[in-house]
Amino acid sequence: MLQNSEKFRGNPEFQEDMLATVRESVDKLNQLMVRIHEGGREASAVKPVELANLLRGVVGQKNGVRVSISLEPEVEEVVVIADENRLSAVLSHLVNNALEAIDEDGAIKIVSRRLGGEAVIEIEDDGVGMTPDFIRDDNKKER
Repeated sequence: MLQNSEKFRGNPEFQEDMLATVRESVDKLNQLMVRIHEGGREASAVKPVELANLLRGVVGQKNGVRVSISLEPEVEEVVVIADENRLSAVLSHLVNNALEAIDEDGAIKIVSRRLGGEAVIEIEDDGVGMTPDFIRDDNKKER
């Protein structure tokens, strides 16, 4: 959000979306604190999750951003057993990464499908990608 706040500083829709994201993050942190306080019973959070609905929610959180985000579930009913909040947070993070990789007229495509007994989610953006220098220099930082 911080990186995008510079890019979309004058966009009131982005500011509204950012506030909604912060509110949601605070709610999720509060829920986590309750679970920790209750002895870490996180297994109860794992349940069947319908991916198309979850992805629609993730995309809906990004409404204030002026880029094209398309959602293309190839199979509408793909259900996984997961912690819905955690899965949503991971997917939201991946979409945010894609948003950072594109400019204002860029596009993001999200596809969910079934491959055998597994669910597959593909998040694709039309950004320029990482240069070999960036990859090389970033890998040096991790060592």
